Amino acid sequence: MIRYVFSTQFIGTNFAGSQKQANARTVQEELEKAFSIFFRQNIKITLASRIDSGVHAREMIGHFDLRSELSVRGLETTSEHEICRHFNGILPNDIAILRFQETNEGFHSRRDACLRTYKYRLRSYSQRFPLDGSQVTYIASPLNKNHLDDMAKFLVGEHDFTGLSKPADYKTRPICKVTEAYWEESSNHETKDNLFTFTVSADHFLYNMIRIIVGTQIAIQNGKLPADSLEKALKYQDRSYAGFTASPTGLCLEKIKYPFQLFS
Repeated sequence: MIRYVFSTQFIGTNFAGSQKQANARTVQEELEKAFSIFFRQNIKITLASRIDSGVHAREMIGHFDLRSELSVRGLETTSEHEICRHFNGILPNDIAILRFQETNEGFHSRRDACLRTYKYRLRSYSQRFPLDGSQVTYIASPLNKNHLDDMAKFLVGEHDFTGLSKPADYKTRPICKVTEAYWEESSNHETKDNLFTFTVSADHFLYNMIRIIVGTQIAIQNGKLPADSLEKALKYQDRSYAGFTASPTGLCLEKIKYPFQLFS
């Protein structure tokens, strides 16, 4: 068996998440279908992270094993770009393969990952901007970037995030090491189309964790929760202190980092 690693990008709007499910369209299902058609054998893939329904990915990493070398298909001299082009000719328009190459047999896309970075994009404006597509969440209420940043500082470090997550039917270690959490604001003073972006990086994340963090911060900003709600949910591991779960629309997996160079 020969192991291959790949990176993929997708718009999550019409996916029921990344992991394969019965009677639902998923990222894993589409990729396995395309790879199986291309290689003419049954392919099972492993993805580096679980993605909720409706969440996007700028870079998701995965791996799979092939029973024979690419030379069987006469592709041993074909460039990575050309192989990706073949894959993308099979895949639907909302998902694509960006990188692809052989890797060592011990590589594991999920277990070897050491850092995952997400961004949540939020526009504080009631007017709709079509070019945002399905990748920005809208709220009509004003936001304060400095206040959001002050709250985000509580997240950095090693904490039990049980109080800022939703119970899941799969086992995930509740203690996450967050290395960065901050907000940025870009605004056009003529149209006042304020776009806020929350960036957070950690070794791993719990189910709905980022969306609950964002929802809690918005609720605090709007005066619907006490100012210390985020801090208390984190300190006491109690979901009742936290706010609503923000829409998946604005959430995107941006990058997955490994302790070694992944692609040559």
